[in-house]
Amino acid sequence: MDFLPGFLRNLSLYANYTHNWMGKNNDAATLTGTAKDALNVSLAYETKRVSARLSYNYTSPFLMNTTSDVMQNYYCDAVNYLDLNIDYHIIPNKLIVNASASNLLNETTRYYQWRKDYTRSDLATGIRFQVGMIWNIF
Repeated sequence: MDFLPGFLRNLSLYANYTHNWMGKNNDAATLTGTAKDALNVSLAYETKRVSARLSYNYTSPFLMNTTSDVMQNYYCDAVNYLDLNIDYHIIPNKLIVNASASNLLNETTRYYQWRKDYTRSDLATGIRFQVGMIWNIF
């Protein structure tokens, strides 16, 4: 956003929304593995030495598999994720320290069978942190 004054000019915003109209009726998508709605928003700040990005992702519930018995179908429930990534260039494009934090909202991935009140499984990964270093030798 070069038109902004001072340090604000190093900001950038990315956003996209997708709506899927596939399906035979309004209550369930019939295309497995495809959510009806998905939203991605990222706010970034970049200079010669620092790059930081905060990203949000929403995915609506979606069908995981189909069977001849609709009561055996299972779904992935809606999820909201928030992640943060930061890079610091000690030597620009040669030596970089990076850090990331994933799942800052501490979201669980929940699967349900047939109806939302029939939980099939619930996966909790917690908030994850990672720190690393990149050394580009070429």
